[in-house]
Amino acid sequence: MNIGDELIFEVDGGEVSYNIVGFTQGAYYNGNDGYMLLDGYERIDEFTSFTYYINLKEGCDIDAWNSNFKKNSSVNSITNEYKYFNSTAMLYKRILIILCIVIIALSLLISCFVLYILISILLENKRREFGIFKSLGFVTKELIYQVILSILPFAFGATLFGTILSKKLTDPILSSLLNSIGIFRFGKEISVFY
Repeated sequence: MNIGDELIFEVDGGEVSYNIVGFTQGAYYNGNDGYMLLDGYERIDEFTSFTYYINLKEGCDIDAWNSNFKKNSSVNSITNEYKYFNSTAMLYKRILIILCIVIIALSLLISCFVLYILISILLENKRREFGIFKSLGFVTKELIYQVILSILPFAFGATLFGTILSKKLTDPILSSLLNSIGIFRFGKEISVFY
């Protein structure tokens, strides 16, 4: 679908056509929703409910205003969109925090396991060399420093590679995750890395 395309709906045995005039996005209904103007909707059915979005001045008590408005009007329900948005955003924030903690824990576990294997193999292969160094007067602390310094360049290179890789892949992965709940332009609008 593109802007300017025509949609045709069958209503009560007849057809009603509409033109697409714009696009929107939202995280509700997995992004599968649409909007139309009141006169367009009334071509299909009688409209009995209205939604008003009211922006209040900074510092205004929203809940007090809502309860006062509800007492003095005939509205069915009032929703504090600010609280609703924050509660919804907090849900996704908690999910992403848990996901990040799990990924970090798994990464640390795998890294420790790989380092353990590499150091075990290194020590086993250099056992004879370490014996010679000990007989020449090296102390254990100096041999530990030697092993650490031999591993350090590889660890630094792997860290640099991992950082560059995560910088390139984080936005597309996060964007595809949010696409699955209906937010389609996240990766183009907000970047995790600045």
